[in-house]
Amino acid sequence: MVHILGAGIAGLLLAEELDKRGVSWTVYEKAERVGLEASGKNAGIIRSYETDSVLAALTEESLAYYKASEPTFDLCGIAFCPWEIDYETTQHSPITLVNGKKGIFLANNGSVLSLEVLSRLVGQSYSYGSIKMQSEASVAVKDNRATLVAHASSVSEDDAVVVACGEGAIAITKALGRPLRLLPHLRTIYEYENTQGYSGPIQWDEEAGSYFKTYKDILIATAGEQLPVAPRRPGEVDNYEADPRSPAILAKLFPALTLDALKGFRSCRRLMPLDNRPYCGRDKDLPNLFWFTGLGGRGMSIGPALAYGLADAIEKNEVSPLLEALSPSRIST
Repeated sequence: MVHILGAGIAGLLLAEELDKRGVSWTVYEKAERVGLEASGKNAGIIRSYETDSVLAALTEESLAYYKASEPTFDLCGIAFCPWEIDYETTQHSPITLVNGKKGIFLANNGSVLSLEVLSRLVGQSYSYGSIKMQSEASVAVKDNRATLVAHASSVSEDDAVVVACGEGAIAITKALGRPLRLLPHLRTIYEYENTQGYSGPIQWDEEAGSYFKTYKDILIATAGEQLPVAPRRPGEVDNYEADPRSPAILAKLFPALTLDALKGFRSCRRLMPLDNRPYCGRDKDLPNLFWFTGLGGRGMSIGPALAYGLADAIEKNEVSPLLEALSPSRIST
C-alpha cells in the first residue's frame, strides 16, 4: 500500500501511475474538492524550454503523456522570447511576438486546462485505490519508519508514505526535522475578455517575465510577479489586492490585454525549494518515506514524468538519473 498525502497534480498523477501498475494506494486530501489551494487558472503551460537540462528532459517526457492521455491538451505552440542569451535559438523556428520582439517558436509545446486535468484524475475509474477527500493526515516516525497520524489508516511494514502536498509539506518537514527548504511564492493571474479574438500560440516574453494565453473564451496573463510569502495559517485564505502597475505593464507588452478588457484577477501560490528544483524521491533516513513536493510553477509541466519515475522508485527501487538529481538527499544540513 502507498499512502499519498495531497490530491494536487503530484499526488493524483502518482496515484494514476500506481494504479496502472496494480499497486494499492490511497490519497488523502484535507480540502472538500481538488484545486482549492492550487494555482487554478494558471498557465498550464507544458514547455520544453528550460535552461535546467533535467527539467527540460522531464518536460519532454511529460509532453508524451499529455498528447496520449489529456483531452484538454492544446498543441498551440509557444511564441517565446528567451531571457537566456546562451539558449540555442537555431534549434527552433524564428517568430515575432505580438509585441514586436523577435523570438522562437516551440511548435511541439502547448498547454492544458489545469482544473480540468485535476477533475479528470479525480473522476476516472480506479481499480487499486481511492481518493479520500476532507481527510486529514500527517506523518510521524515510529521505529525508524514513517507512519500516519490523525487518521484511521495504519501503515504496515511494507507500506510507503508519500508527501505530495503543497504548503502542508512545510509543516511535515518541520515536524520530522527535515532541512528541506520550501518557501511559498505568490503570483497573480489576470483575466481578460478576448475582445480581439486572439487564437494564436502562447505569447511569452521571458525578459519581461510575462505571458498570456487563451483559456476557453478568455485570456489569462501574468506580469511575472512572484513574491515570497509566509505559509498560510490554518483556515487562512489569500486576500491580496492586485498590483495596480501590473495591468498597465501587460497592456504595454501585449496589445490584446487592454485595460478596459480586464475582468478580474486571482492569487495563487507556488511552493519552491531554494534551488528551484522539486523534491522527488526517497527520504535519506526513513526508508518508506518519499517526497514529491516543491514543484513550484512546473507541476503540470513535469508532473507526469516525475510520477512515473517515483512509481519506479517505490515499486522497483529503481532511480533514474533524472530523479536522482531531484533527490531530497541533496540537502544535507
